[in-house]
Amino acid sequence: MYRTSIVGITAEYHPFHNGHLYQLNEAKRRTGADFAVVMLSGHFVQRGMPAAWDTRVRTEAALRCGADAVFEIPAPFSAASAREYASFSAAAMAALGIDVLSCGAEHADEAAIAQLASYLEEEPQEYREALAIHLKKGESFPAARLAAAEDALNRSSAALSTGLPLIRELLSSPNDLLALEYAMAILRQGTSLRFLPVPRTGNAHDAAGTGGSYASATAIREHLLSGGCPEELSGVMPAASLKLLSAPLDPDAFSGLYYRVIRQRIFEGDDLTRYADVSPDLAGLIRGRLKQTAAFRDLPETVKCRSYTHTRISRALTHIVLGILAEDLENYKAAGYAPYVRLLGFRKDAAPLLTELKTRSRIPLLSKTADAPALLGTGTPAAKMLASEAYASALWDSVYFERTGIRLPEFPQKQMVIV
Repeated sequence: MYRTSIVGITAEYHPFHNGHLYQLNEAKRRTGADFAVVMLSGHFVQRGMPAAWDTRVRTEAALRCGADAVFEIPAPFSAASAREYASFSAAAMAALGIDVLSCGAEHADEAAIAQLASYLEEEPQEYREALAIHLKKGESFPAARLAAAEDALNRSSAALSTGLPLIRELLSSPNDLLALEYAMAILRQGTSLRFLPVPRTGNAHDAAGTGGSYASATAIREHLLSGGCPEELSGVMPAASLKLLSAPLDPDAFSGLYYRVIRQRIFEGDDLTRYADVSPDLAGLIRGRLKQTAAFRDLPETVKCRSYTHTRISRALTHIVLGILAEDLENYKAAGYAPYVRLLGFRKDAAPLLTELKTRSRIPLLSKTADAPALLGTGTPAAKMLASEAYASALWDSVYFERTGIRLPEFPQKQMVIV
């Protein structure tokens, strides 16, 4: 009997461009999947910054460009470290019964990624010792991990067959790092989910410029935020995605909100280490150095030091503002990372997919927030995770209203996107 094949992709689509279209089409072609499901970041994205567009806009773009259904990555994980971000997606896909997790990678060498992922997940003694040494030197975790892997593999008699040059690349590129985290999450969780990296095409992750057929999402956002004409992006974005783009919400619009909330928490004597990704050292830096700044992007610079990357600080500040506690994150992880999934939208012609997912899924599939109490209970990790995303949505919507005068529907009234 034929079994419906489903491929899953984790994305921000910030915004959806030609590189995303290529990866989506390649994932479907290489797997021969009947349907493609997307796990989409919510109102705050993995770099710890607010999304430039509402989830509804990004969901519709994905559906009109080939995705069959879109589910939400809630704020506690969408704005989390690469490890937690990838772990949520892998867990959610496995729980839904999705067959393949596919992602883009600069170096889509499936065997090399699998081998390095296994090595990092096992953490051999020589690697653990080297990592501890580099972290004690005050290096950030990404830098320490790369240096530790080089040191350990240079000394180990059981060196990986993957050469050090490729290992350096895999531990340096943002997309490769995420690919590694997906592979590690699948190993850690022991699921049958298959992993398929797709070679990235076009410009690099943060490359500048919007010429040619491909441009990074960063370059597209910068083009629009600097007053560039949307029509000038027609060469690098699918028409269906470009048509949906409104003016992006500048992250700087959140400066006042971030400053007020963090200063208030400090004034009230709040223990900042309660929040996810905030270590005692980082909490001290935030308390001692945070000051009024002119722009959101400058906030991490006020507490930046060698031990913490710009992205790590951004995530920490976002967790403080959103009230995402380390204890809550641990509870979500203990509940399987994804104790439920929320459907953001689907294609009408993919209705059989939803029937299939409901049959396969081991977790509640939430399509209406009104059904949450019955499906998720009250006071449960699932209910609390949904409330966290609702709060993130309310904060994002409030800043959007301040800047545009457009009032978006409140979280319980937000409708699914159906195309």
